Amino acid sequence: MRIDTGDTTWILISTALVMLMMPGLSLFYGGMVRQKNVLGTIMQSFVALGLVTVQLLSVFVAIAYAFSITWIILKVLDRLMGLRVPQEEEVEELDLSQHGESRYIF
Repeated sequence: MRIDTGDTTWILISTALVMLMMPGLSLFYGGMVRQKNVLGTIMQSFVALGLVTVQLLSVFVAIAYAFSITWIILKVLDRLMGLRVPQEEEVEELDLSQHGESRYIF
C-alpha cells in the first residue's frame, strides 16, 4: 500500500478543522438548552474535545511503538540470519547460487 502525501495532508487538515469547530459547536449546543444548562453543555463539548485529543495521541503512540518494535525485530533477524543474500549471489542469479539450477530459457 502506497501512502499518498496529498491524502495524508487532507486528513490532517480535516482533523484540525474539526478541532477548531468544537468550541463553536459547544456554543451552538448551548443555545439549544435552557439557560441553567448552558455551562454544562459547553463543558461536555470541551471534554469531548479532550477525549478526542487523547484518542488521537494514543493512536499515534501505538503506530510509533509498532514501527519501532518491528524495526528492532527486523534488525535482530538481520544480524542473526540475514534478510538478504550477498550481492555477488544476487548478481550471478539466486537459482544457481542457492539450488544449483539455472533459469528457464525459452
